[in-house]
Amino acid sequence: MYKYLLLIVFLYCGFVKAQINLVPNPGFENYALCPVAYSGVEYNTNTFVENWIRPTGGSSDYFNECATLASYVDIPANYFMNYQPARTGVAYAGGYAFYQSFHYREYIQVELIEPMIAEECYYVEYYTAPAETVDGFLGSVATDRIGLYISVERPLGGGELDYETLELEPQIFNPLGSFITDTLGWTKVSGVYIAEGGEEWITIGNFFNDGETEYIEFVGSVANAYSYYVYDDFLVTPLTAINVLHDSILCAGETLTLTMYEGGISYLWNTGDTSASISVNETGNYSVIAEYSCGVFYDSAYVVFNIDSNYTSEDYQEICYTELPYIIEGSPIYTVYIWDTGDTTQNITITSEGTYILHAYGGCSSFTDTFTISVFEFVPDAIGLDDTLLICEVNGNAELNGPDGFDNYSWNSGETTQSITVNSDGNYTLTYSKDCDTYSHTFTVISDPYLLTEFNLLEEILLCTLLEPFVILDAGAVLPNYYWNTGETMQTIQVNTPGIYTVSSTTLCTEKTASINVISCEVMTVPNAFSPNDDGINDWFTVLCEPCSDFISLSIYDRWGNLLFETHDYTLGWNGKHNYNDSEMGSYTYLLRYAEDGIEKVKSGSFTLVR
Repeated sequence: MYKYLLLIVFLYCGFVKAQINLVPNPGFENYALCPVAYSGVEYNTNTFVENWIRPTGGSSDYFNECATLASYVDIPANYFMNYQPARTGVAYAGGYAFYQSFHYREYIQVELIEPMIAEECYYVEYYTAPAETVDGFLGSVATDRIGLYISVERPLGGGELDYETLELEPQIFNPLGSFITDTLGWTKVSGVYIAEGGEEWITIGNFFNDGETEYIEFVGSVANAYSYYVYDDFLVTPLTAINVLHDSILCAGETLTLTMYEGGISYLWNTGDTSASISVNETGNYSVIAEYSCGVFYDSAYVVFNIDSNYTSEDYQEICYTELPYIIEGSPIYTVYIWDTGDTTQNITITSEGTYILHAYGGCSSFTDTFTISVFEFVPDAIGLDDTLLICEVNGNAELNGPDGFDNYSWNSGETTQSITVNSDGNYTLTYSKDCDTYSHTFTVISDPYLLTEFNLLEEILLCTLLEPFVILDAGAVLPNYYWNTGETMQTIQVNTPGIYTVSSTTLCTEKTASINVISCEVMTVPNAFSPNDDGINDWFTVLCEPCSDFISLSIYDRWGNLLFETHDYTLGWNGKHNYNDSEMGSYTYLLRYAEDGIEKVKSGSFTLVR
């Protein structure tokens, strides 16, 4: 089907786009919350229905099937309607068009998706239905004053406390004298509007004051009359974008009605008809030239009757196992569907791969469509991948290997191969996939920080127990995890016996070891004091030697040079007596003779006798 906007001389025609609706949420189907009571269309916010608001304090209402019975705004039955389903979908909106003696009005309005273009022609339509509730105090009446106002700016009343009439001149309105009374269906209000440019608001309601509002009683007669209307399915679209006539396939003997949009000044079909609608029953191309106040438009449709043909088609689809159950869609142009599964619906739902055949009929033609569905099975994740890899050589590297059996590999370092080689520490993430399944794994690469580090330990050390009871062995603070062959695990240990002491440290990549030889030292000396008071501690002044085989003699003298004691046995010492008498406290001199490498040596000095 094509549509053209004709110039006066009909020299140019343009291809028509798909129909564009400038009204957001045209059927009130988009909502944030189900309405809980009246006044669901708000002044500035969209707590319930999206996009739609009201210009005055008149509390317009939002109705939805999701509302509860107690809310009075449910569908199809509510406070105003005995039974009024939505024209399409599950929602509509409404408001008072007239409230006797109170000058009360309610409106709804919405900002268009984009502004209108100057001098462009727009087709506008919406559907409305009247309330029918009579409660003994109020009685519903019908009016003919429902209209739609198009504007650049948002029309507003005197604020949220203003409930009176917006005295504006609607451009799209119900014909005066045609009272809207259909309570079973919906009444369409439509028209054509030539834009001045920049219009982006539409407002709907009664724009006449009480004195100008005509009404009739149609569902009861009471003292206080009100007129309430609900609205649904708004359309504002450029006439150049309207897609009215549709190509169709029918069987012989059937009749198809082709209808152009209303509101035209004149219509001329290629059949010679001059009405907005024609009925056809023969195969052919049908076209119409429709003149509106803003221009002349052309539309056409190709209609086929009595086609006795057989058609076959094949369709191969690959899907993921996650898409099961999967819907196979038959063509919407068919009228009869017979699947080899036994289903007779347009679409079927399958749970496994295979070949599915649809035998269908439409427009007196038969169709055999074969659908071959192949399902990609689940691919499990790989197991046994390395988590941590070590670099154990100076300037070395590590090889990171992705799992076998996958089709695609992508590293966070940019490579797309299954394996990569790296030479620096860090986290390397591999994403790998096959068919419908995608997984990822992170490899952590660590270099051993102690590759060039060794123990700070001497090869040997002297142990002089006669001078100090122990020596301290220090492995140095540069390696972790010390373990000595003594069983100790500290950096330093104390030892008091000669021998070879070994320490080890386990790093990330290796075990390092070192040994130290503790050697006994050679000592030939004496103490610098003693206390011969028979308390069992330091009561004798004796030689300290290791080894003692080189000892020759020890001589003791007083301060005047008198010899008080002398021995050639290193096990004997002076007890602080001379001629069986206690010597006085004070300083004394010793003379120690010993051999070193076969040569006699003499060591002398002083010591103190303490009592």
